[in-house]
Amino acid sequence: MPLLSCLRNFSKKIYQVPETPMISTISRKEASRIMKIALIAVQTHFSND
Repeated sequence: MPLLSCLRNFSKKIYQVPETPMISTISRKEASRIMKIALIAVQTHFSND
């Protein structure tokens, strides 16, 4: 599944960003929220097939 590997790379990039602590915390929260939404979308897509 190339989509899942894309999501993994995306999350790695966000978690590795060296920012100030505040920005880092916000981007991690955003990243986890985006990942949850993306994973739900992926699961829905594959269960519909």
